[in-house]
Amino acid sequence: MAKNNSNLEPNRNHVPTETNSSSLKGTLIFTMSIGLFIVLSWSAIFFLFLNRM
Repeated sequence: MAKNNSNLEPNRNHVPTETNSSSLKGTLIFTMSIGLFIVLSWSAIFFLFLNRM
């Protein structure tokens, strides 16, 4: 017996539209601030290492 799998196939005519116009600006700013924190922490530890040599 063959089953009807028509609901399992994707609708090829459906074009997804973005319902919420969310911006990734906040994500970029947060990521850049985390990166800046890591670079500043690494630099501080490195210069502390150089001072104690």
